[in-house]
Amino acid sequence: AAASDMSAEDRNEMIAGMVSGLAERLEAEGGKPEEWLRLIRAYSVLGEKDKAHAAYRQAAKAYEGEPDVLTKIREAVGEFGLETN
Repeated sequence: AAASDMSAEDRNEMIAGMVSGLAERLEAEGGKPEEWLRLIRAYSVLGEKDKAHAAYRQAAKAYEGEPDVLTKIREAVGEFGLETN
């Protein structure tokens, strides 16, 4: 609700801070596949394709021993319009 009272610039700054915080936490502590997908989606929506691809690579590495999870991540990333190669 508070975000609706913000200027577009302030709102974008707040969103960028939230995305940055999520990225830092996932890099430091890891996370669930859904959290990685949230980060990848956020970067995609923000138009930061390089960061989205980097986050995908980190998620893929974190779950390289879990093929079912990797498949889920790849499928979702493809739905975001990103390449998974």
